Amino acid sequence: MEYGCELWGEKKWAEAELIQRSMGKFILGAPISMTNEAVLGELGWVPLVDRRLGLRLRYWHKLINMREGRLVKEAYEMERERNGKWAKVTKEGLYKLGLGEFWESQRTRMSQEKWAELLEGKLKGWCELEWKKRMSMKPKLRRYAQRKEELKYERYLDCGHMMGRSLLTRLRTGSSWLRLEMGRRGRLRLERVVRTCEVCWLAVEDGLHFLRECEGYKDLREEAEREIREEWSKRLLVVSGEREWESLFWGEGDQKTSDTVMRYIARAAARRDRVLGTKVYRELKRRIFDS
Repeated sequence: MEYGCELWGEKKWAEAELIQRSMGKFILGAPISMTNEAVLGELGWVPLVDRRLGLRLRYWHKLINMREGRLVKEAYEMERERNGKWAKVTKEGLYKLGLGEFWESQRTRMSQEKWAELLEGKLKGWCELEWKKRMSMKPKLRRYAQRKEELKYERYLDCGHMMGRSLLTRLRTGSSWLRLEMGRRGRLRLERVVRTCEVCWLAVEDGLHFLRECEGYKDLREEAEREIREEWSKRLLVVSGEREWESLFWGEGDQKTSDTVMRYIARAAARRDRVLGTKVYRELKRRIFDS
């Protein structure tokens, strides 16, 4: 898909972006309603158009460091002198990433490896800014944006518990089966304050309530906490308080801790189905193991 994109990569290619996002949702076991920003955020991906820009600028660095007399170098110089489209787009890309000085001097005084490292950092910074701007305009990503500060791959995705992993992804990204999300859908949108948990009837059913607060899963949660405490004690570690518990149940612990959290989430979701007569757990299990 990216063959030769150093030459044509500035073009918009909506179909390729759609393929990337669809594959991301498949990897995450996420529903089609999951936002594009959440897909990129969980996997640490950047839009393909920005990836192609990075490849273009790496190639540009090779061009300016070629020895004089190379045909491709001479073709580049001619393109730059007439301000052709390729040169113009490359210049704009460098300025966008705060690297305009290198276009003006036409030299970097660094190896290809150092240039690639500098470019990767600048590109990631740019993509993160744009990603955060887009997230800020989507109410369903409010909590996600508060917790997710960096465009990076999440370690909980390496856990082997497929059901728990998929359920946690949905909880984290505002794509869940909970009343907070379901109340947004359909013609009769419910006010947030009345999207009450139908298991305990004590609070709005959002991700934090499901993971840390609902009385209906208290025994399951305490069992998971006990397992985590026992494992941590072997490493002479102690969970410092509720804020750290929230982080661990949000999938921000090590792999062993996250495995325990995944089992809790899967058991709690199955119990919710039994209490309410819903089929969220069963339908997700069928979808995962049939795919």
